[in-house]
Amino acid sequence: MESLWTPEDLCELLQISRRTLHRWIGSGRVPPPIRIGSEERPMLRWPPDVIRKWLADGCPPGAAGEEGDS
Repeated sequence: MESLWTPEDLCELLQISRRTLHRWIGSGRVPPPIRIGSEERPMLRWPPDVIRKWLADGCPPGAAGEEGDS
């Protein structure tokens, strides 16, 4: 099984800054991350297959499915 992708992985893939990624998360432009750990400062991760499908579909906003629970 492939590891979940980190915000750094996604930023590198999309060639965007962390700040831009967080704005995109807030606006629903990228698939919602899986939040792991505390509610105050969760670790954000994405399943690679979700991101690949989102990219293959042309990066539609809000097309990611449900947000994962920890």
